[in-house]
Amino acid sequence: MTTVTTPRMTRHRRIILESGLIGLVVGALVVAPWVSGGYLLLLDWVSGPSSTVSPGLYGLSDNALDAMPWRLGIEALRQLLGPVAAAWVIVLIPFPIAAAGAAHLVRMGRVPSYAAALAAVCTPLIVDRVMAGHVAYLLGLSLLPWLMSSALNARSQNRWFSARTAGWYALAIAVSPHQAWLGGMILLLVAVLPRPGLRDLVRLLLTGLAAAGTYAYAAVVVLSGVPTLQIGEADLTAFATRPGPGGLLPTILTLHGYWRGWEGQVRNVLGYSALLLAVAVAAVIVIGLVALVRRGNRRGPLAIAFIVIGALLAAGAQGPTGSLYDWAFHNVPLFTTMREPAKWLGLIQLGYVIAIAGGVQAIQQWSRAPERPRMVLAVAAGCLPLAVLPALAWGLGGRVSTSDYPDSWYAAAASQPSAPARMLFLPWHGYQPFSFTDDRTVATPASAFFPAPVLSSSAIELGPLRTDSASRQQAAMDELVASGGGSDFAASLSRLGVTTVALSRGPEDDRYAWLADQPGLTLLADTGDLTTYAVDVPVPGLERLSAAGPAQYTVAAGRPGTVILPVEYSSGWQIDGQPGRPTAEGTIAFEVGPERQQIVYTPWSRIKVGIIVSLLALLAILVAGLVEHRQDLRRLRGASA
Repeated sequence: MTTVTTPRMTRHRRIILESGLIGLVVGALVVAPWVSGGYLLLLDWVSGPSSTVSPGLYGLSDNALDAMPWRLGIEALRQLLGPVAAAWVIVLIPFPIAAAGAAHLVRMGRVPSYAAALAAVCTPLIVDRVMAGHVAYLLGLSLLPWLMSSALNARSQNRWFSARTAGWYALAIAVSPHQAWLGGMILLLVAVLPRPGLRDLVRLLLTGLAAAGTYAYAAVVVLSGVPTLQIGEADLTAFATRPGPGGLLPTILTLHGYWRGWEGQVRNVLGYSALLLAVAVAAVIVIGLVALVRRGNRRGPLAIAFIVIGALLAAGAQGPTGSLYDWAFHNVPLFTTMREPAKWLGLIQLGYVIAIAGGVQAIQQWSRAPERPRMVLAVAAGCLPLAVLPALAWGLGGRVSTSDYPDSWYAAAASQPSAPARMLFLPWHGYQPFSFTDDRTVATPASAFFPAPVLSSSAIELGPLRTDSASRQQAAMDELVASGGGSDFAASLSRLGVTTVALSRGPEDDRYAWLADQPGLTLLADTGDLTTYAVDVPVPGLERLSAAGPAQYTVAAGRPGTVILPVEYSSGWQIDGQPGRPTAEGTIAFEVGPERQQIVYTPWSRIKVGIIVSLLALLAILVAGLVEHRQDLRRLRGASA
């Protein structure tokens, strides 16, 4: 039997490609000023010449649960494109994926598909998250239309299991842990609306189990006793959705509410925040929802459910279901991932994508109006999301440009001792403005810039929340900085493995004036934008210590004594099966003999197996999805021959 490609299939693929091109154009307009050079530094996304592989990948820090496989992929992209290009390319990638996925999901013809593509990439939610540098969240968000489309297809075919759906879900989870909840809610609603059957519930369970293999690594991390972030009640307050001028519900429904604050982040966003445009968009959404429901299109009820449930969840602990959200936060395993309720806006946005496409299609098919006027009106309705473009294009409306690190930073990097010696970077903040970022607040980029290990703050300092870190070293430095160095600052630094102190000059110079008077510190350089000091108190045993890998150190033969390993204390660090002792600063002290010895982080062998299992599980489910897709295409072509 001859297999053929039907004209309908060919047309749909063409529309998907064209919609993806629309997303690519929008994304290109966003990153255009960033491609000419310089490093991209955003609130939570900073780039520099050093590796992006976090110690958490090896189970060596409390952010271990979200360090893989996302960071492995980013590092691979850095190696392929270079650190400068990789930083803006990863911002660009979600735009064509989201736009093409939206067209694939709605399946309503060319103009409605284009409208869906624009609605997926031109919203205040996208503006805020690009500004914040939430690139993993954006990439995960771009996969949700593909996930939903696959789930709908699996239900229409009444499958017991769909490898494609599990593959999309696994890929979304691998990129961003938030998508475990967003994607899970999509799968749940697709399965139960309307009237779920036994196969729908079994398919939902099997999809979740198959995708969970991607995070076998995280299970190993937890079972190995690796400390993770301590997320608690203060996080709910600090990351709560911020009501705008119209109150909480209008803020959420217009896809605003980012916790950094209404005025600071979105004052230049013209799209859904302008009253007339909001009314016009709302009208298109309502028309679309009504039309989809009347036509019996399953996407209509689902879009309504996405909008309603997304609004309730995006309100977090503040809304009518706030007590339930608070209970889930404290009792449901891994729900602390959604400490920022505004992440649920992605569910509302997906509902809007469907509704706007439905509204444009309804206007196109409005039989009481002549063809040309209704086509003009449909195109105008589909272009409404473009009102957000001035705040999004050209580096977020010109608000963000790339940065060049000062020459003094390069000089300090060149003179910094190699690992395991560390640099202490001040001011002691996780987020702060710099002169070379045009005084924009960004995540402190010292670790992204300096090649050797850097001890810098991870403090969030947001409202009642100081930090989520469980690190004893961070706590020790908090106390030292708060006390102006204390009475024995240099000795404390030596027990932290610090040989160099760098102070970035700026508004807080007066608060760190005590550094110049600290005994045990010698001024190395003062360039006006960076002051560096040498720590005169030697780190015990540092001359014998060398890094043999990320989770292994070699102690060279020499005089017996104490060796300070400048990593976070864990009983997993051992010599000959024996752990070291914790120092007051949270590092590890080992008593070593005259012979050559190895210090090994024993959980790494198990974590490494977990990483391999996770990657193989992800690869297996993706390959199975591709095979399933090819089989379906063969059947479809064969049936049409």
